[in-house]
Amino acid sequence: MTTKTTAHLRREHDEIRQRLRGLSGYLRALEGGDTGGCGEAADFLDSLGEGLLQKHEEKEEDIILPQLARMGLSWSDGALAHVRKDHRHGRDFFRTLRQSMHLRNQWSSFERAHFLSIARAWVEFVKEHMIREERILFPFMDANLSSEDDALIVSQLEKTDAEYADMAASTSLVSDGRFAQRLSGKCEQPGVSKAREGSEPSSH
Repeated sequence: MTTKTTAHLRREHDEIRQRLRGLSGYLRALEGGDTGGCGEAADFLDSLGEGLLQKHEEKEEDIILPQLARMGLSWSDGALAHVRKDHRHGRDFFRTLRQSMHLRNQWSSFERAHFLSIARAWVEFVKEHMIREERILFPFMDANLSSEDDALIVSQLEKTDAEYADMAASTSLVSDGRFAQRLSGKCEQPGVSKAREGSEPSSH
C-alpha cells in the first residue's frame, strides 16, 4: 500500500521532472544557437536548484533518512549512504552549472558546448537519482512505515513546504511550476518536444 509519505515525495519528483523538461527545452534551443526569449532561464535554474531541489533534499536528509535509519537501514553504508553521497555530489554539480549559466553572455563556442555538456549530465543525474529512490527507498517505506509514523512524517513535510513558501514570497526566485511549460514552449525546436517528452521515464 502506498503511504502518504511516499505519495508526497512522488508528487515532488513529478514536479522536478516537469521543470527538468523545461530546462531540456532551453538546452536544445541553445545548442541550435537560439537564446531568444530565454533570458529567464537563469532565474528558473536558481528556483529549481535553490528552491525545489533544496527543499526536497532538506526533507529527505532531515526527516526521511533519519526515519529510515530508525527503521533499521544503515546510516553509514548501503542505500542511505548512497543517497546522501548523491545529494552532496548533486550540490557540487549544480554550483558548477549555475556559475556557467550566469556567465552565458560571455560564452565562447567552446564554453557554450561545455555548459551544454554539464547541464545535460546534471539533468540525467537528477533523474537517475529520483528513480533509485523510487525503486529502493519508497517500497521499503510503503512496506514498513506505520500509520502513526506516516501521519507524523507528512505533517513535518508539510511544515517544510510552508517554511519554503514563506521564503519564496519574500524573494524574486521564479517558483511557479508553470514557468517550465512556458520555457519549454519558447525554447524547444518545432516538432521536437512532444516526441522527446514521450520517451522520458514517467516513474531525490
